[in-house]
This record gives sequence, C-alpha cells and structure tokens, in this order.
Amino acid sequence: MPDADGGPGRAAPGHPLVLRLLVLQGLPGSQGRERKQRAARWGTLLLLLLGTVSRAVLTVLTVLIPDQGAPGPVGPRGLQGVQGLMGPQGQKGDMGLMGPTGLPGPQGPKGDQGPEGMCNCRDGVEGEKGDKGAPGSPGDKGEQGFQGPPGLNGQKGDIGEEGLPGPCSPTIQSAFSAALDVNYPMADQPVAFRRVLYNVQNNYNPDMGVYQAPVNGTYVFSYNLAVFGRPLKVGLYANFRPVARSTSLSDNVGVSQLMVLHLAARDQVWLQVKDFYNGMFTAAETSSTFSGYLLYPDTCELPVFRDFSAPMQGDYSWDGPEAAHGPTPIRPGVTAPPPPTNTPPLCRGKAIALNK
Repeated sequence: MPDADGGPGRAAPGHPLVLRLLVLQGLPGSQGRERKQRAARWGTLLLLLLGTVSRAVLTVLTVLIPDQGAPGPVGPRGLQGVQGLMGPQGQKGDMGLMGPTGLPGPQGPKGDQGPEGMCNCRDGVEGEKGDKGAPGSPGDKGEQGFQGPPGLNGQKGDIGEEGLPGPCSPTIQSAFSAALDVNYPMADQPVAFRRVLYNVQNNYNPDMGVYQAPVNGTYVFSYNLAVFGRPLKVGLYANFRPVARSTSLSDNVGVSQLMVLHLAARDQVWLQVKDFYNGMFTAAETSSTFSGYLLYPDTCELPVFRDFSAPMQGDYSWDGPEAAHGPTPIRPGVTAPPPPTNTPPLCRGKAIALNK
C-alpha cells in the first residue's frame, strides 16, 4: 500500500499495524521507558476510538439495509499476542546513610543449672599424701559446757592489808514527818506534832515534838505552818539554840522554812512559838507540818543505840540560853536552870541521863 508520499509499501504512522508494532517492539532511539509508555497510551486510545467507530458503522448499515441476513456464528478465538520485550534494567540507587548504634538489650535471665557431671575418679590409684595446709580461720565459739564439780578447798591465805573506807551503809536511815493536831500550841516548849505521817525509825517523839539525831551527819528540816486569826512567831531550835525563825503578822498567811544542819548523835531538834497568843492553826482542809531526814552520815558506823532519850534539861526561852543565863553547852548531861512553870508535866524536872 502506498504511503502519504506515494512511496510503495510504507504504512502511515496512524495505521493499526504501525501502532501494534510500536506497542510490541517500542520506538527506536534512546528516549527510554517514558516514550514507550506514552506510545502505549496513545495506541490504547486509538484502538478504543476505532472500536467505537466500527460499532457505529455497523449500526448504520443495519438500519439502511433491511434485508440483511442473520449474523453468522462467532469465529474462533484469536491467537495470543506476542509478549513484548523486557525493558532495560534501571540504574542502581545510591547507598543510604548508616543508622545509629542501638542501645544494648537487657540482661537475659540466669540459665538453669546444668546436670551434675559424671565423676569416674574412684577407680584410680591413690595418690601421694599432700603437704599440710595452712591453718583455717577460727570457728564459732561453742556453747558453754556444764559446770564441773567443786574442787578441793584451798589453804587459807594470809590476812590482806586494810583497805580504804567504803561508802556509807544504806541501812543508816532516818526520817520523819508529822502534822499538828491542836490549834494555838503553848509557848516556851516544843510544839508537839502528834499526828505522825512517817516515822519508821522512831527517831521522832510525837508526844514531845522532839527529833533526836541517830548518828553524826547532815540533816534537812522543814516546816510549813498555817496561820489563822492571830499573828505567829515560830522558830526551829537545836539543843535549845534558835536556828531559824519565821513571823506572820497577817491573818491567813502561812510561814515555811527549809534548812540544812550538821548534827551529832543524840542532838535534838524541835519547833516552838514565842507567844501564848499565836496563830498556828490546823483544820480539815488546812495542815501545819514539821519534817526532817538524814541526808547522809559522816561515817559508816551503825548507831549503838535504838532508844529515844529523854529531852535535854534546859531553858526553853525564845532567845536561847545565851540571852537568859549566858553560854550553855549543847551536849547532854550538863545541868541548867529549871524550865518555866508553864512547861507541861512531860518536860518538868531533871532530864534523864542519856546513854553513852
């Protein structure tokens, strides 16, 4: 068939045969895969267009030619087309960057203990005796054993040297506490605190109101007196000598004192008021008390007596023996002027000699 230029045998570029060759063999040249794909798309569009035109022509002919016969049988299926050529292999891509090193994984669990190995060492020949090893570390202390039987008595040793004086014996104790049971006691004599609160060692005589020191030592005395209706002048005396005095000139104002004295064995201590018209008072809700105790003895020697001596002979004056009759020894066994006539019967007459 002549071409557009009148040349023999050259088909037009739009001929179906040319399109099929273009699809199967690809266009010449080095345009690459893109030109082949474009040609394939154009070929597909042309084939669809030709199919549509062919159906339209057949429809027109059917209308124009009424005497057309029935359609013939369907022809056999055509042969499968030839597979197209494989395109050239693409270029190898560039190598990517190396990724960062990953974090170390967690430690795996401990594996199970393997089975005990077989020991075939009993059939061998006994080896030579090895060298003595180094001593091992000391073992734990064992439990205490049972007590053994007593041994034989040893020989009596020599008398040792005399040691230093030891601490004072805690058995030397003395304390008392007593309360007043009668209001407004008499003057110029010991005030008897007859309601005893504590007197285990019996060093306080509640009938006389006198405390007697059992040993040489340091003592503590205190009194706490209620006052009502009258003024009060009261003093603490040791062997007729005033040691401390208190005065309350106002009603309902009490007096109190606390003092530390050093006494010798058999020294005596008491309270006495100055005037008969005094306000020392006690009631159900008010107490007047007199107390004392041994703080510590001078030595560890135990007292050699347990009885309470009779009161000392002397003058129970408010100002003491020095003001009334001059200096008077404070130790027992010394004569002194007789007590006043208003002294109670218990304190009249001569004092009984004390044990020596």
